[in-house]
Amino acid sequence: MSMNLGQLQKRIEGRDLITDNLLSDSMAPSIPKLQHYRCTHLAFLHWIPAIPCRTVEKPPMESLLTEPIKPAVRKFSVDEYYRMAETGILRPKERVELLDGQILCMAPIGDNHQDLVDTLSEILGDQRKNRYRVRAGGPIRIEHFNEPQPDIVLYKRGVKKHPTPGEIYLVVEVSDTTLAYDSGDKLRAYEQGGIKEYWIVDLVRKAVHIHRLKEGRYQVTTQRHGKISPEHFPDVTVDLDELF
Repeated sequence: MSMNLGQLQKRIEGRDLITDNLLSDSMAPSIPKLQHYRCTHLAFLHWIPAIPCRTVEKPPMESLLTEPIKPAVRKFSVDEYYRMAETGILRPKERVELLDGQILCMAPIGDNHQDLVDTLSEILGDQRKNRYRVRAGGPIRIEHFNEPQPDIVLYKRGVKKHPTPGEIYLVVEVSDTTLAYDSGDKLRAYEQGGIKEYWIVDLVRKAVHIHRLKEGRYQVTTQRHGKISPEHFPDVTVDLDELF
């Protein structure tokens, strides 16, 4: 070698990695000659084949820190929800519902809201012909962490408990001040729970947003005029021009 170790270290520290003269062809005939590269760090313990060297920058400090840990939400099951009512934690007439394991207070019912619920319940009830039952303001059960109370439910005859998605034909929510909730968290619970058809009656816009489950996702259409029908009972009609 034409250069001792001390000289080599000085050359490396100076970042002048011109290594053409470090090895003679007779000493390392099988090693390709290195070209001119500049590095911020390099350790020569053994001779290695030449590889283009690039500047390596230190990652920002924030990337070295772990993501902040968010507290987990403690969800309540339907069974725990009922035990709260049995022990008096939830009062008998308290207007609450269980959604995604969280106990939520329900919005007050205004006059227009209640009037439309009553009217729509009568329209759907008058056309049932003993094919389904109509429930207004009663609970339905979805999985282990959901028991919402929709405004209207059409479900199978003979069911003597809170109906489940497989027993439900249609869920209806009447929305005035609750549109964001009904089309957000509640819609996701109904969609993920397998509710086949979900209507949002939008009192502000005088429209009905019809959601029908196709391959696990809701397909939505909006109708403001004319007649609409539940998919399962196409002969049962609601005239929107009369409803609004």
